[in-house]
Amino acid sequence: MKNLPKILTITDSESTVKILSELLINKYEVSSYSNFDVSSLKKEKTSFEFILVDYLLLNEFKNKKQAPGFYKEKLEILHHIFPTIRVILLVDQRKIEEASPLLEIGFHNIIQLPLVKEIVEHRLFVEKERFKLQEVIKSNTQVLSPNKLFQSNNAEFNEALNKLEKVAKSKSTILITGESGTGKSLLAKHIHQLSGREAKTFIEVHCGAIPETLVESELFGHEKGAFTGAIKRKMGKFELADKGSLFLDEIGTISKSVQVKLLQVLQERFIQRVGGEADIPLDIRIIAATNTDLKQSVKQGSFREDLFYRLNVFHIEIPPLKERREDIPLIVEGILKKLNLMYRNESKSVSAEVMDLFHHYHWPGNVRELENILERAYILEESKKITVENIPQELWLKPVIHTNNLKDLSLIEARKLATDAFEKKYLLELLTKHHGKVSSMVQEAQVSMRQLHKLMAKHNIRAKDFS
Repeated sequence: MKNLPKILTITDSESTVKILSELLINKYEVSSYSNFDVSSLKKEKTSFEFILVDYLLLNEFKNKKQAPGFYKEKLEILHHIFPTIRVILLVDQRKIEEASPLLEIGFHNIIQLPLVKEIVEHRLFVEKERFKLQEVIKSNTQVLSPNKLFQSNNAEFNEALNKLEKVAKSKSTILITGESGTGKSLLAKHIHQLSGREAKTFIEVHCGAIPETLVESELFGHEKGAFTGAIKRKMGKFELADKGSLFLDEIGTISKSVQVKLLQVLQERFIQRVGGEADIPLDIRIIAATNTDLKQSVKQGSFREDLFYRLNVFHIEIPPLKERREDIPLIVEGILKKLNLMYRNESKSVSAEVMDLFHHYHWPGNVRELENILERAYILEESKKITVENIPQELWLKPVIHTNNLKDLSLIEARKLATDAFEKKYLLELLTKHHGKVSSMVQEAQVSMRQLHKLMAKHNIRAKDFS
């Protein structure tokens, strides 16, 4: 018999396993566990294409008063053991409505019980195709993972990235700094891909989004009875990321008590769950990020100096987008590739006018803002080329001078830059006010039609884009 793809079922119903095996004969090899035995699952060496989890069996582990996070935690455990697995719920038809919200927290699909051959095959086919598409998107959306966003034309940033590639394969802790929206999370994923741990779990924690009272439990886990409401043992993010990478975003927001524990983890490489005494060893790469000045926080006494130096073993700063304008075409290309795949449309590009607006805009929201603007324009644009009419007006009205160092220019060069910036801003505001009607603009500007057209041509601005 040829080697068949494998499915793992987690159910205590022998009849379900038997029927599933019969329905999928010669298509899949079906294995089963009769309970949610994490220690046994961790020893499993087989590569499965799907895990089918019995919803009723899953509920047997959940106390009725238990927090909604129970299901998410079980899913995280499965993804920790089998990082690329598709997890599908087996749900009795009377429980479909009850179980449906679990699709929103990461379960991939639902197969209704009792099993029907056509439905089972269709669900598995859909998930297999969806996984293929996601892999294609992942490999092509290089702006959101390795090769586009992090192949910079900015000399200083590119030099730092080259050094990072050497450090990524070590166990050294890395601190990423930069403004919000510059791509710190994406760079952390890039580091994980380069680390040799890419087949293992990447866990991301936004420290500022966790209530202070729950931070220790979320990071380090807790034992049953550790505090009111701790009705069972819970694995923390550190434990879930074992053998992989843990990304601690907004690290500057954690409290002094958590800073002490984090320092101990970095020094000793083990954790203790809240309320526990056992040392749990970890093999983990820690990446931290912040958009604040941690050195200043150290001076102010809100961040421990010893922890700062433990985190700052290798530091890389992502420059704001306004300081790496030479990368804008590269980033735009990557975002458009992702959008073309995501929406399955014909390939779209941006017009020269749009690219010019992008080069002159000050980008307070950095790469995240650029991505949001492009996706909005992509959806609205009916042609193959994105035009300025689908770009928010704030980009038209806020041109900037292209250099950060006017002192490096001659007076004539600096004056020309300032004049060009003023002329363009004036034209854009006038065009917006008069909706591209040149005759009305001539009267207000008190120049000839020929002068106005000449000025618009100089700045590559078209009146029809504002009508």
